[in-house]
Amino acid sequence: MRALLRARHDALAPRAVVGQGVVAKTLAARLLVLPEPQRRQLRVVSVDQLVIAVGPEDALPWVDGARYLGAEPHAPGMLIPTLSETEPAAPLVERALRRAHALPEGPFAVLSLSTLVPLARATPISRAALAGQLGEPDR
Repeated sequence: MRALLRARHDALAPRAVVGQGVVAKTLAARLLVLPEPQRRQLRVVSVDQLVIAVGPEDALPWVDGARYLGAEPHAPGMLIPTLSETEPAAPLVERALRRAHALPEGPFAVLSLSTLVPLARATPISRAALAGQLGEPDR
């Protein structure tokens, strides 16, 4: 099956914010200074030069250059860019991607159809969880 992401007419509600490269460092720093009640609503995945914070729309911070991901109603475990939709239908794409990439159970982010990030192991926001993005030694 050949799948693609194309522009969608109505944006999805954001459920995650993604920073890559320089934006990952900016997002990591921003996450650490969020008010505690807001920070507790979010979970984070940080790998290489990538940070993804997952949580309710009203808890996601705004970061210039970041991308926002949402879930199609019929494929809630697959987060895609809020201004994109999949072709063919999202449930078919989700199943195909899980099979093709041997993804574990739980949600995953689609940054491109070849860049997928499992989100099941997202952790609470902490300086230790984001140390690599901030140029600090992992404690």
